[in-house]
Amino acid sequence: MFGELMTFLHGTLLILTILVCSNTRAATVLDDAAGLVTDPLNAGSAAKTASDALDRALIQLKLIQEETDRDIRDYLSEIDSIARLITESIEQTGQRAENTLLELAARAEALEERIYQDAIDIVYRVQCASEVFATDSLKRALADAVNTLRAADPNFTFFGLRVAGTEIEPIDIPDPDIAYRAVKQQRQARLANLTATDDAYIIVSTYLNLARLARLTQCHYIDQNQSIIFVRDYLEFERLNKPWTEILRVD
Repeated sequence: MFGELMTFLHGTLLILTILVCSNTRAATVLDDAAGLVTDPLNAGSAAKTASDALDRALIQLKLIQEETDRDIRDYLSEIDSIARLITESIEQTGQRAENTLLELAARAEALEERIYQDAIDIVYRVQCASEVFATDSLKRALADAVNTLRAADPNFTFFGLRVAGTEIEPIDIPDPDIAYRAVKQQRQARLANLTATDDAYIIVSTYLNLARLARLTQCHYIDQNQSIIFVRDYLEFERLNKPWTEILRVD
């Protein structure tokens, strides 16, 4: 039953995404993939914010469903309600419709955060304790990511210092959140510079590795409020990766 409802809601969000994108334009062929959609209309921006939030929420609910017996029907019903209201508002014009979309975007993001908090309590906390997501594993993964970027870009800076010719060790990473942000920014910048002739797998690989790093980092801060930041990043990279994975599957 839940699987059928999930499929239906993903279809609803796909239609919603098409409607939203019809009111937006991408500056380059890869801007949308890098999360850099430009939109001169505030209403369209609010609709996209809401649509993206609901998409991430569905990905998270699927993970909750796979890992637990938690009843998620209320969440699914709320997602469906918001998605339908957004679709109706997009087809309208005027200040009232724009205000409604802004309110729905706020409602979608609040729902998304509630789902994240549930996931932290019933899924991630258990995984972080049982899957060897220890501090050493996180720092090793971050060090490997930094060294990969260093090899590709001699001008890459880490904690404000150029690291060309220097092998970063796990002990060199005192603050995993700052290290994660440095890697994230550098890899997003690399995505923004890709062209239509570049290999699509670069995009898939980038999002997969960023999702992995975000998940590892949230384990390090599992008992702090900022853990939600990394959960959201993890799901955002999973969301962004979906269309590119499908493209490669077709090829």
